[in-house]
Amino acid sequence: VSAHVNMMFEPGSDIRVRDAINSLIRAFRQLSGPEVRLFISYASEDTQAARRLVRLITDLNLDVWFAERKIRVGDSIVQKINGALGDVTHFLLLLSRNSVNKPWVLKEFSSALMRQLGDKSIAVLPLRLDDSPIPPILADIRYADARLGLEKAVRELKDSLFPVL
Repeated sequence: VSAHVNMMFEPGSDIRVRDAINSLIRAFRQLSGPEVRLFISYASEDTQAARRLVRLITDLNLDVWFAERKIRVGDSIVQKINGALGDVTHFLLLLSRNSVNKPWVLKEFSSALMRQLGDKSIAVLPLRLDDSPIPPILADIRYADARLGLEKAVRELKDSLFPVL
């Protein structure tokens, strides 16, 4: 497989070569980098935000595990979630006043945290939806901030999932 890239710049253009190259590097990593399998953990009260997030990240070429799309009528909810948590590479925790005390969210987070501490086979990515306090166990982890818009948080996630050197 071969590819040809033509980088033409208009005279007087504000595009810096570094910025153009970084965009190419990011696109290449998305296409050829390690596969990202993302589990989204959220409270049922935050379903609308989770749905919107899924729509915003569809162009990132991720394998997204979103309960609403993955659990079908007749499926064992526990088995589906357990299987997914054992297979994903990234755990996206939607933090809100709704989620911080939800039993399902806490169980999912506990599972991801144990994998992260045990064999580092998963990355925990908090995404802050509102001004509720950050749980102390997450205090040292930088979060994506959706308080000023979900689009901003998605850009932060993209930079984390597909960093440019």
